[in-house]
Amino acid sequence: MEGLNEQPRIETGQLAAYVPTEDKIIMPAMKHFRDAESYHASLFHQLTHWTGAAHRLAQAAHPLHRRSQAYAREELVAENGCCLPLRQMPDRRCHS
Repeated sequence: MEGLNEQPRIETGQLAAYVPTEDKIIMPAMKHFRDAESYHASLFHQLTHWTGAAHRLAQAAHPLHRRSQAYAREELVAENGCCLPLRQMPDRRCHS
């Protein structure tokens, strides 16, 4: 992640998630994923959430209510954010 002004805080945990209240990403160990592509797709998804923090890109706060339109929009943005870097890799595709 060269070129970033700030490095994300990534901790190992059971579920992949961005925790906005602590500004950290939680990722399971790679061995818990089907393959490296699946791991990186999940990591890129969480990194997209991380980049949207108010003090980085000044996006609205990460919506916490899973049934809201704002939450759905945020997840769509994160899915697009994970697909773009994966498509740049040879023989890779988005995990959708």
